[in-house]
Amino acid sequence: MRDREHRQALILEILLREQVTSQIDLVERLRAEGLRPNQATISRDLRQLRIEKRGGVYVVPESAGGGSAAHRHLTTVLGEHLRSIEVAENLLVLRTAPAMAPAVARALDERSLPGVAGTVAGRDTVLVALVSRSASGWVSGALSRAWGSPAKHS
Repeated sequence: MRDREHRQALILEILLREQVTSQIDLVERLRAEGLRPNQATISRDLRQLRIEKRGGVYVVPESAGGGSAAHRHLTTVLGEHLRSIEVAENLLVLRTAPAMAPAVARALDERSLPGVAGTVAGRDTVLVALVSRSASGWVSGALSRAWGSPAKHS
């Protein structure tokens, strides 16, 4: 995945989980994630992503998943049915409650997370194919935050 796409996906994830009030604050959070953007780059990214500032806080538009029904549904489904997340190169292996893998895969597909190429569901396992190996860290992180538990790395 290209640097810009990776950075913009990470910006969306940060803004979905935290309240960010300034571009400098966002730059600091991205640096904590291992990126080294400058304020001008962040300003351009926010404009391209159509991020708005409301009430002094940056808000992700619903078209990008901010507060969307798909995001809420994914969080609910993961909380109720996910048992573990394991990272294997550019794949994620999600273990679910028995017979719940199709529901988890569908919720992931509906959410359209950046970096996810697609899902394949069995009975209690979902294989998540990622667009690149570098996407595994932040996609597994996003799913872990939504689920409330950390991913295991192989």
